[in-house]
Amino acid sequence: RAPRRPGLEGLFRDADGYGEGMLSVEHISHTLRRTGSLVSETTVEEALRAYLMKSGQEHKLKDDKSRTGSYKKVRLDMEGYVGFIRMIHEYHDREHAEHFQRIVQQFHLTDEDRSNWRHDLVDLWKMFFEYDPCSGKFGSSSGVLDESQMITVVRESGYMPKTSRRQQEVWAMLPKIMHQDSTFSFLEFLQVMHFLRENDRKRLRKIVDHKMQQDAAFAQPSNSVPMSELGGLLAELGVTPRNKEEQMEIRNLMEDSDQEDAGI
Repeated sequence: RAPRRPGLEGLFRDADGYGEGMLSVEHISHTLRRTGSLVSETTVEEALRAYLMKSGQEHKLKDDKSRTGSYKKVRLDMEGYVGFIRMIHEYHDREHAEHFQRIVQQFHLTDEDRSNWRHDLVDLWKMFFEYDPCSGKFGSSSGVLDESQMITVVRESGYMPKTSRRQQEVWAMLPKIMHQDSTFSFLEFLQVMHFLRENDRKRLRKIVDHKMQQDAAFAQPSNSVPMSELGGLLAELGVTPRNKEEQMEIRNLMEDSDQEDAGI
């Protein structure tokens, strides 16, 4: 989901600390990484070329094409920044969709699996297969995890229950789905994550139901929530943005949910 223009303009002003009205692509890339958007240099360069071609500014790439990485020196004003970031999101969404299809084909996932994991499959694949402790990634490129690795990856996923009783349910589940060689494949990992996600949904549903029963401000038709109360409810549910990009994404989702501009 590409951020809306007001949010992008705010990010541009924050990054433009000296008020020059221009940002280099190199500076923009650093800003994206600081806000948690890990975009490859290849994607940045391809998205920049596509945006400049689309906007009739391809001459900016020709000015210094003899130097490797010269695209990083290209400077963009606010309008260019908005268009460039949107192009990056287009490329990222395309790459994400292609990666999703590769995973589906590799593991022969069913239509039900596709539906269940349409938003999470690529991220879960990365959790399972990528290993880079400095970046908080504890997966295994070998394609299997042993029990201790599985426990570590599940803990790092953010889905691990907080209570000891719920955690014991996870530990009891692992021996039942473990291979004979005491390892787990990606498919077993998906089973564990499905179990944890369903438990988390029940927990969130219980909090929301209690809130709507106890708080008169939530006495809305069709179990809807007033927009003015939604931010506080999300905080109670533990949904806390880690950076400005996540703040914008949550704000966009909140606005999209109020399709009739009714404030609920």
